[in-house]
Amino acid sequence: ASWTPSVPLFQILAVVGLSRSIAGTVGSLLLAMGRPELGFKWSLLVVSIQVPGIYTGVLSGSTLGVATAFAILACVYLVLNYVILIRTLLGPCIRDYVMRIWPYVWMSTLMATAIIGVSMVLSFLPSPVLLLVQVTSGLAVYTLLLWHEKKPLLLDATRLVFVRDNP
Repeated sequence: ASWTPSVPLFQILAVVGLSRSIAGTVGSLLLAMGRPELGFKWSLLVVSIQVPGIYTGVLSGSTLGVATAFAILACVYLVLNYVILIRTLLGPCIRDYVMRIWPYVWMSTLMATAIIGVSMVLSFLPSPVLLLVQVTSGLAVYTLLLWHEKKPLLLDATRLVFVRDNP
């Protein structure tokens, strides 16, 4: 298909998305702990690393080079995020930190495995149909796992989305 060459780009950017989704809650933690100045200092650090890092990717002359640089930076920020911000605010808590995200990591891994299995079994389908089946099966698997492991969370999210307050 015509979009096949972009697959490696999206695979690399998935690393960025994963890293940012894990680290993305620190801003709220900084505000809740009354330490927005740490967020400002963090932003200065990120800019001082980001500009030369992305420039290095640009020197590769390819979009993949830039995406790879961005992914590497995202992983570096994830580690530094814990070392500099989270540990400063909460103390050494890496085990608790990892255990909080672990259920979502293994559920996502099972979902990805299911999607790969669907792709292998149904590879004869036209690409748009296969994509629709992959998305639907991934959503179904993750929702079932979430229902099994985190039912109260799923019910709360459902209420937020579908239940309207009556005045």
